Order: sequence, then structure tokens, then C-alpha cells
Amino acid sequence: MLLRLLLLPLMLVLAACTTPLPVQGGKLSPPAGQGVLLVAVTLDSFDRDSATATLVVDGPSGPLYLRASIATDYIYSPGNAATEHGKLYAVTVPAGDYRLSKMFGWWRLEVAHEVTHRYAEAPLNASVHVGAGETVYVGDAHLSLNFRPSAGLSDQHPRDFHDLAKRRNIATDDIAVRIGQTQQQAAF
Repeated sequence: MLLRLLLLPLMLVLAACTTPLPVQGGKLSPPAGQGVLLVAVTLDSFDRDSATATLVVDGPSGPLYLRASIATDYIYSPGNAATEHGKLYAVTVPAGDYRLSKMFGWWRLEVAHEVTHRYAEAPLNASVHVGAGETVYVGDAHLSLNFRPSAGLSDQHPRDFHDLAKRRNIATDDIAVRIGQTQQQAAF
């Protein structure tokens, strides 16, 4: 029983990554009673090899763990802008209220030939509502992992909509932009 509880977050992450997007006619079209939560998880760190960031989203069906790796995940930016380290998630969810509760991350620090692994966590406490049949962009949850780690939520929808159109050929004109309202910008 304990093993199942420990594996539950991993299964939720994998389910979020492998569930096909509900696309009809080139637009995101969630099933009846559900919506699509669109969020970017981005990070920066001095560790360019192994740093990771995870966003925890609490909702009616339990928590979602959305993870990005600095080594393997990126979001295309429009024009000549640099690509961002992170991952854009489009997750089909039951209609209801959601809370982007916190972010946490790991990174490696090497000082004087000694390697240590660091962990940091910060609350976001941003709330958003996803209605049935809606696709809602809630923002870019960004985690900065360095000597003064911090986390925050911002509106990067031009970049993220560009990535969605370029990678998946999905129209973005009917996506609602509702940046989650945070209690405060988080710092460690």
C-alpha cells in the first residue's frame, strides 16, 4: 500500500505527459465537463546539466506534478528571441477551481571539487478557475535556482502560444488568458 502511495505522483506526472491533446479542427476541444489547463514550467540555474523544476497544481481530482528539466525541455520563442528552458503543458482537467500551490526544484552545485545537491521549495498560492469546455492559459511558473532561489508567475502567452502553434499546429485564438492571482511573489 505504501509503495502505491509513493508511486502515485509519478503516475500523475506520466499521465499528464502521455495523454493526447483533445484537438478538433486545429483547436483544443476538451471533452464534456472538462477543460484544458495550459501552463508553462520554466527554470534557470547555474547547473546546466541536471537542474529540474516541478509545479504542483491542486484541483478537484488531486494534485498534478508538472516537471521541467533544464537539460532536455525548452519552449520555442517567436522571432529571434532565445528559447526558454522549460516545458509547456496542456492538461485535460475536470472543470473547477485550481491552485498553483508551490514549486520545488533540485540542482547540483560544485565548489572546490566538492559536489552537493540542493533542494529548494517556494509557495505560489495562485488560484484560477477552469470552466467546462474552456482552454485557460494560467501563466509561466518560473523557478530560478541559484544562490538566491526564487519563484514567480508571469504572463508569457505570446511565447507560449507561439510554441503551441509551432510544435502542435494548434490555433490559439480561443484560449482564455487568466494569469493566476498570487498572494505574493515567492522567494526562498
